[in-house]
Amino acid sequence: MYVRLELAIKTALRLLWYLRGYLLFHRLVAVALSAGVGRNVRVGSGTQVLPRAGLWPQGKSIRIGRSSYINRGCWLGGEIEMGDHCLLGPGVKIIAHQHVFDDPHRPVLDQGSLHEAIRIGTDVYMGANVTVLKGVTIGDGAVIGAGAVVTRHVPPFAIVAGVPARVIGVRGRGGEHPAARALGPVDA
Repeated sequence: MYVRLELAIKTALRLLWYLRGYLLFHRLVAVALSAGVGRNVRVGSGTQVLPRAGLWPQGKSIRIGRSSYINRGCWLGGEIEMGDHCLLGPGVKIIAHQHVFDDPHRPVLDQGSLHEAIRIGTDVYMGANVTVLKGVTIGDGAVIGAGAVVTRHVPPFAIVAGVPARVIGVRGRGGEHPAARALGPVDA
């Protein structure tokens, strides 16, 4: 009797989430029905993927930790590993590949692409329309300002912004966080 009641409650909750436009998985992962999710995608419990987001590993894998939030219009492509409690603003693009364009006598489309994994730590916040390019590692607790293009590694607890992104500050009281001291002086 108890098992049937529990099953009925779970079914009703899934139906409610479905009516709101989300598909609720068994570990409380909400993925919008209009979000595109490819194969080899692992999403941790409590994570939400909003409408018009795309998770496309392109033959690699995407792993997203627990309690993360993938906002509207985000696009993740290639091999990506993201820690817990990450927040991606609307329109964030995380692209772990790049087209080869060395030979000017051949179409770019015919020259293939390079793939390098992107690693994103725990508790990372990316503002709206951030772009992260292949091979980048973003440290725990980092904050990426809106519209930034991240082409290099970001240290833990750094605040970065701009095109290309550069360190403009450090999270924590007056830069006293132990990981922040390793950054040295902050650019003004």
